[in-house]
Amino acid sequence: MAGPNFVSNVSGATNPERGGGIYLGTVAAVSGGKARVSVPMLGIVSQPCDTLNAFGNDAYVKGERVVVAFLEHEKEKLVVLGRVNRISQIFPTLVQFEALVDRVEALEATVVSLQSQLNSHSH
Repeated sequence: MAGPNFVSNVSGATNPERGGGIYLGTVAAVSGGKARVSVPMLGIVSQPCDTLNAFGNDAYVKGERVVVAFLEHEKEKLVVLGRVNRISQIFPTLVQFEALVDRVEALEATVVSLQSQLNSHSH
């Protein structure tokens, strides 16, 4: 990808900007399901970009370390691939599980009651 040069934060060397590859970044801001990401190796902060694996209450947050890549080697097509050193909570907590059990038991009791009422009216 042709483009401007960037100065390495590590060595100070000037190199052509590369759009390919996978980079470490930090979420700078989140809005409307999209994230702005700082990519220190390239010295850029992206425009709001798409994120993968960010569902509901597990959305990305400012300051979170992420892995990013450029789609089609285009600087404008940054996408967040995932988190660094964090496992998303995909299973319910014990409290959530117990609440689900209580709800299922209540629904089962309602079904039994409705069946009983239906049987008493049909005789």
